[in-house]
Amino acid sequence: MQAKGSVNQGKKVKKTKYTRWLRLGLGTIAALFLVGCRVEENLTLALRPNYLGPVCLDLGHFRGSLDVQVVNGDLQEQFQIAERGQAERHALELGPVSAARPLAVSMQGDLASGQLDAIIHYGSCEQYANASWRVYGVDYSSPDRVGMFRFLAAVIGGINLLVLVTQFRHLQTILSAAEYDLTELAGVLAKSPQRLYVKVRGQVTVAKPLRSPWKHVACVYYSKRVTQKYKQSGKKGTVSKVLENHSRRIPFQLRSGSTQADVHPYGAVISACTTYRDSKLGSPGTIETQESVLPCARTVLVMGMATIQRGQLQLQKPAYPLKQTRFQIYREDAQALEGNIRLAIRLSFVMMVTCSLFWLPLVVPDMADPAQFLQEVTQDW
Repeated sequence: MQAKGSVNQGKKVKKTKYTRWLRLGLGTIAALFLVGCRVEENLTLALRPNYLGPVCLDLGHFRGSLDVQVVNGDLQEQFQIAERGQAERHALELGPVSAARPLAVSMQGDLASGQLDAIIHYGSCEQYANASWRVYGVDYSSPDRVGMFRFLAAVIGGINLLVLVTQFRHLQTILSAAEYDLTELAGVLAKSPQRLYVKVRGQVTVAKPLRSPWKHVACVYYSKRVTQKYKQSGKKGTVSKVLENHSRRIPFQLRSGSTQADVHPYGAVISACTTYRDSKLGSPGTIETQESVLPCARTVLVMGMATIQRGQLQLQKPAYPLKQTRFQIYREDAQALEGNIRLAIRLSFVMMVTCSLFWLPLVVPDMADPAQFLQEVTQDW
């Protein structure tokens, strides 16, 4: 009896081993059918009565490609979910929806892994989704574009802040220079020899003018630059090669009425120039020529240090460190120059405030988001 019992026990063990192998094989076959299957589902989801607002339709955690169509009365939305390298949780942003009509959801595509499990969340997906969710909809179909708009706003705002500070300092320098007529300035310095930081206006004159090398303009300053631009084979971008670059300036007289002052323009920033440009085909690429000249007989505004030397009024760069170290020759008069700088300050301030509005919704959630608005406007671009 004992031997027989031992034989039966051995048969039972052998049978159990076959059963396990059978179950494993059936499980593998079932997995092969479930993974990489074709999906065609039509769902009708009832909404909560008397609800009016957005809906977040959670489709579950899966990897695959789907075409989803959602119909709710007059609301018709279509979404395309592309297959990615890993499984993600997908959700659709809808709304506002009509509670009187159900959501008719039609899904077709290929499911590589995971499963579909449509769940309705009442409210925006922003309330439920985290960074790992893949949200599709009006506000979330291009989440990187919102960040791009905010980044561009930060860059533009930073540039305008720099312009604002620079122009404000420029205006302070302009205002710190006392404005004189040449005759009045000569009289003040003749009575009390001193150094004055001034801005005066007059006409450029010189006995022996320069001739610009390209346009042959009679001038007291010229700057010529010739550049060749071409594309190298096998490389991206354009190569720029400077063929010629030189400038020259000479002292001149600033005349107003019967009074004149000697101007020594060494170290001065000259923004009263006339600029000539030309471009022609070269070998290879194109050759661009630019020449800037300060012509004779031009009326300019000179801002610099005024002194009397050897009985003659002189205008030159400040010889010692001052807060006002700008030595510049302008084309505009003092009033127009100040007006242009003030306009630049106002525009920079407005642009800086406008750009800051793109980041304010992160601090004030109830505020309208300009970045979201731009995304809606450009979503079809």
